[in-house]
Amino acid sequence: LADGTVLGTASEYEGGRRGLLFCTDGTTAGTQLVDTSLSIRFALGTTNFTDPWSRGTGPACFFNDLGEVWSTDATSRGTIRLAPQSASNGTVIAAPQGSPSIVTTANGRVFWLANPAMPRLMFSDGAAIDGAAPVVTLSAPYPALTGWNLATLGNRVVFAGVGPSGVFEPFGSDGTVIGTVRLAVLSDGAIPTNPRWFTPFNGCAYFVAGDAATGVELWSTDGTSRGTVRVADLEPGAASSSPEFLVVSGGRLWFTAETAATGRVFWHTNGVTAPVANTGLTVPTLQQGLLAPQPYAGGVTFATSASSGGPLFLIGVGGPVRLTPDDGSISHFNVNTPPVVNIISVTTGAN
Repeated sequence: LADGTVLGTASEYEGGRRGLLFCTDGTTAGTQLVDTSLSIRFALGTTNFTDPWSRGTGPACFFNDLGEVWSTDATSRGTIRLAPQSASNGTVIAAPQGSPSIVTTANGRVFWLANPAMPRLMFSDGAAIDGAAPVVTLSAPYPALTGWNLATLGNRVVFAGVGPSGVFEPFGSDGTVIGTVRLAVLSDGAIPTNPRWFTPFNGCAYFVAGDAATGVELWSTDGTSRGTVRVADLEPGAASSSPEFLVVSGGRLWFTAETAATGRVFWHTNGVTAPVANTGLTVPTLQQGLLAPQPYAGGVTFATSASSGGPLFLIGVGGPVRLTPDDGSISHFNVNTPPVVNIISVTTGAN
């Protein structure tokens, strides 16, 4: 929050499973429960907190497994429901593991995507309990792919909306119907474009999308039609490099992509020069986010096996560094845990 308070979630199994919302200032005395009545969906990693925004001291917003959006200022009284489940608006779309958040803030409002069967862009100003309203209905369900999200770009949000041709295209919105516009025409409807993985970086939002000429590649937008451009055709021609898992770290945008020459490796760009492949380590397909990269020390950390015991790596501009052994002695992930790696420090040497 704006005052430096950190929010977190935990689960308690004594007397039945329940979700706990807590806050901390980094001390034992300053760590306390905020709310114990929530049914937060920890197992799938879908408790998405936004950055602080302008209500009181700057609360975060999150949703629980009932598909509801809540706001909190780290007090029990200040933890309020912004949007309940309803027959008309449905539930909040649960972001798959490894996908970015589908809750964000812009222009003094909190935005989210709701109703998986017929997605809607929703918003609330955070002032009224259950005071949410739809901005636009997308008129088609999202395909079963990871990376569907929305992201903040200035005072607008960017997301995948449905264009006149019936396929998903990149859209921007200020929270009004007239201010919700298509940013680019990537397809005439003959092929799906499926823009996703929207990630703010260097004043733009980078994302992944496909077109007939170059396949699925990396794009960026500054929020205007003219400023929505393909960053690079990493696999030349109609073939796709299929970028995934966009992460900002060390002043660079990191992502995985696959070409015939490199296999699937990490790439990075500073937003000015063309993306560069880090060919020191071929990585597997990071399915369901179990191995999702996390920013650290100017690079990214990731594991190389969905089963427990896969080695953990740190990859930077200079190449990969193995942080743990490949002998199964250290478990990093299992299929029931969120994709979170938090490294406090890294030392080199035998250990």
